[in-house]
Amino acid sequence: MHTADRPDLRQIARDWRHPVEIRTAKTDHRPADALLIRPDAHIAWAATIDEPAAPALREALFGWFGTL
Repeated sequence: MHTADRPDLRQIARDWRHPVEIRTAKTDHRPADALLIRPDAHIAWAATIDEPAAPALREALFGWFGTL
């Protein structure tokens, strides 16, 4: 999972820390605040800039990795 400086999304992703690696990156031209990237490099989920994305991220992580 790649995130901008979104502590709320990093905290949610930490609950799935065993199957998910969390990386933080900054850029001046970002199309999204967070990306869930599959091992084959496809984008499994994305949050647009400043979107209240916490519920959607939980749903995506649960869909891909199941319960905690």
